[in-house]
Amino acid sequence: MQVLQKVQEHQASGILVIPYWPTQIWWPKAMNMIVQQPIVLPKSKELLFLPNQPNKIYGT
Repeated sequence: MQVLQKVQEHQASGILVIPYWPTQIWWPKAMNMIVQQPIVLPKSKELLFLPNQPNKIYGT
């Protein structure tokens, strides 16, 4: 929520990567701020990982 407030406060533009989480309190604000259709990343077991722990996978 703080990031969204900062973007709005400074009338900034940019790319923001957020989870698809419509039940979160910040979701409506994020959707009201978009300027084009969101790009949804495909589900993948290799989508999220830590460079220092490449064998530990964080599923989506």
